[in-house]
Amino acid sequence: PPNGGGYKEYACTLPTLPRVVYECCISITTDPRDRMGERFSHFFEISKRDFGNISVTTCNASLSAFRDAYAASTSKAAISLGIAGSKDPVYALCQQHASCILENSTEWAKANLGASNLILGLLPTILAVIAPSMTEMAVLGVHRPLLSAIISISTPSILQGRVFYYEDPGEVLKTEYTRGDIRHPLAFGPWSTRSAALVGIVEFVLAAGILLNTLILVIQLANNSILSWGCTRTWPMFLWMFVPILIHTIASVGYSMTLKSKDAAASGGVQLNSRPASNEGIALHKISGNDKAGGSSKVTATGYDASPTTSQRKGFLRRNIDRELTSCASHSHISRDTRIQDGQDRRLQIGILLNSIAGFLGFLHLVFATVVFSALLFIVPLDAIGQVALRLLLSALTCRFIVMFELAGLRGRPTREETGGKQGKESLLGNAA
Repeated sequence: PPNGGGYKEYACTLPTLPRVVYECCISITTDPRDRMGERFSHFFEISKRDFGNISVTTCNASLSAFRDAYAASTSKAAISLGIAGSKDPVYALCQQHASCILENSTEWAKANLGASNLILGLLPTILAVIAPSMTEMAVLGVHRPLLSAIISISTPSILQGRVFYYEDPGEVLKTEYTRGDIRHPLAFGPWSTRSAALVGIVEFVLAAGILLNTLILVIQLANNSILSWGCTRTWPMFLWMFVPILIHTIASVGYSMTLKSKDAAASGGVQLNSRPASNEGIALHKISGNDKAGGSSKVTATGYDASPTTSQRKGFLRRNIDRELTSCASHSHISRDTRIQDGQDRRLQIGILLNSIAGFLGFLHLVFATVVFSALLFIVPLDAIGQVALRLLLSALTCRFIVMFELAGLRGRPTREETGGKQGKESLLGNAA
């Protein structure tokens, strides 16, 4: 090793919680324009031993020139965006200093950079395989859009089988398969409102923690490394993180459009018998006064839930907040009979088109992520694995389990309750193709 230490010095260690919290506070409270002036001063823990000392000692002259030029610049936002590219003197000085670090690094350190670029370049594809798929997120986005948005940012990886190939999101909720199909999808529920609320809040806490982990890591990557094709550009990492929320929103809207509209459902939807809140969940807990007396008033299924009365509309915001904070195992659904069956229906065609567009955008996002991660410099393999890959994999796995849990709750809900009390656990929304 360059510093004469043993191999123990290079052990792969995860970041400790106090250091992560400290770096988060510093990164968030620091002006982004000031972070550019501190570039080449911050590296990941192990990478700093190979490149940090060279940056502030051997290449101190080029580092000072870069900082002075940036401090004197009047267009700091344009520098961070890298609009002028190599024509910008600050950008040129940034490249010059990066070249100085590489020229004075050992061949062993340069070989490690090549290995890190390979690891990081494969990371987006690995994350896409582990993270929730676009079709799963589309279903969750219809039922709990806020949780879906948080998850899409927490694990910004999108898996799509084929470009412009429509994968029906409703298929992930099927519980019945043809003969010979041995799949047994996870299903449970229904739950009481209290249990569903407890689980829903725990899921939000987990999602918020994973979001914080991903945000801190993205800030660290923007500050502790540089792009080989954009020395002063910091926006690509943030673009990679926040674009998936737009893509998943398009997919969720497309999926919801394959369901009948409220007007169509009102004229031809199925009738659902309301049940007590503990059994039906919060979605139908205040349908009418008869429910409190154990009555069996009927409501007509709409595009997502029973058509609200005038009194219910007054509590629209509260009801949607309640829905967000409870697990899908207590949500009510329309039955498969309210799914659009006419292949010539304009809403169905638009919904399929939006889903296909979202899949294509997901493919472009994967390509962009590969280009960005494979171009990150000054990260050694141990940091690429311990500080970057493992943290993103942790985020992806946690979000995957949350989505699997929610989809299992949706599969466990009875979906059709005919007039007269007949009910059965048939396949859920999306079971009809």
